[in-house]
Amino acid sequence: ALRDSQVPRAEVFVVSKVNNPDHGYQEALSAVERSLALLGLDRIDLMLIHSPLGGRILETWDALQEARRRGWVRQAGVSNFGVGHLEAIGAAGRPPPAVNQFELSPFCQEPALREFCEQRGIVVMGYSPL
Repeated sequence: ALRDSQVPRAEVFVVSKVNNPDHGYQEALSAVERSLALLGLDRIDLMLIHSPLGGRILETWDALQEARRRGWVRQAGVSNFGVGHLEAIGAAGRPPPAVNQFELSPFCQEPALREFCEQRGIVVMGYSPL
């Protein structure tokens, strides 16, 4: 669809995710490669770990950092991570995510999580179920 749209690639910000079954170092690298192939791109702008529930967070995070070094991903982030999950990444000496995507709505405002992210330079990307 992106190729057929004739919209210049520079005008489109592409986000993809590593799903829970793809957690782990090699699994996450393979997931990034699959996403690139399926999208027909040579780079994804933002690759997120979909959820901490898949486990193996540090291995998966390390794989996204490697994907950045290889030029496959511009930025790496997380989705649905709480303060404890983010603290664990930092405590392990890893760089913080560029983005934390989580539910935000008038009924779900997450002030403590937003403040935590803001203090650490982690961009908040909100979503809301329909």
